[in-house]
Amino acid sequence: MLVNPRIGRLLGGVKDLVRQNLPDQSCELAVVEGPAAMAERARAAAGKGYARVIVAGGDGTVGVVVRALVDSPLPLGVVPVGTHNNFAVSLGIPLDVPAACKLAVEGEPAPVDLGRVVSRQPPSTFIFKEIVGVGVDAMAFGGGVDVAGPAKIPVGALAVMSAIVSFRPHPVRFAVDGARKFIKCTQLVVANTPRYGPALNVVPEAAPNDGLLHALARTWRGRLDLLSELPHIFSGRHGDLEHDFCVPARRVLIKGNSRILMHADGEFFCRLPATVEVLPGAIQVVVGPVKNPAIVV
Repeated sequence: MLVNPRIGRLLGGVKDLVRQNLPDQSCELAVVEGPAAMAERARAAAGKGYARVIVAGGDGTVGVVVRALVDSPLPLGVVPVGTHNNFAVSLGIPLDVPAACKLAVEGEPAPVDLGRVVSRQPPSTFIFKEIVGVGVDAMAFGGGVDVAGPAKIPVGALAVMSAIVSFRPHPVRFAVDGARKFIKCTQLVVANTPRYGPALNVVPEAAPNDGLLHALARTWRGRLDLLSELPHIFSGRHGDLEHDFCVPARRVLIKGNSRILMHADGEFFCRLPATVEVLPGAIQVVVGPVKNPAIVV
């Protein structure tokens, strides 16, 4: 079990739960500082005879371990102790720490999809678990500050407000599985999970084990229209907003001005053009019961 020390006061509780509920010989707990060390410990686990890797942390920490275990035979268990825990919620993993620990150890793994971004600027590849975005949300993530704990919520809200005030739309061309489209872009997302960022339920149709991504586009309708949508955004009803289309996709090619910013899970940033594609069943994850009927466990 890999634990992010940034979880603060929850760290002692997670340690106690492991000690109380698991025999010493069945689980090794490692508190690991920094993403590089976390990824290395996860990759090394396959060669040390472990049955699975469990990660206790928020979405950023989970993402580090997910990327480290792509194409690994080891299943992943998740104990969500972050601020938003989008990946865990999307997979039906309980937010109650004891219940999540029990599921991570005793539950059955299932194949879960990931996505891949291939960028030219800079030349790079990034594996994402939640969503890729172009437009106002990319600007919000790009202007945000990486803070831990409860401060993340007001800082994130301020970043969204700042992005809306300063946002300028740009024309974006893209092809969804070969079908070409054009939009003066307020927002273009390619989603693997229903929610991302500050628990925004952006694409309710998305399911992280259906072998597909979902592309959603919204055209520019003016700043007042964007401001009027804030109650929907902050209440988690982003999916109720008017959008131009939302379609399943396996591969999306996105082109536009090279100054246009794209984000992936709010962690990776690049400039257009870029290609986004699904990686079906790229990782085994211990999942829980989910409410989304599109997800079949």
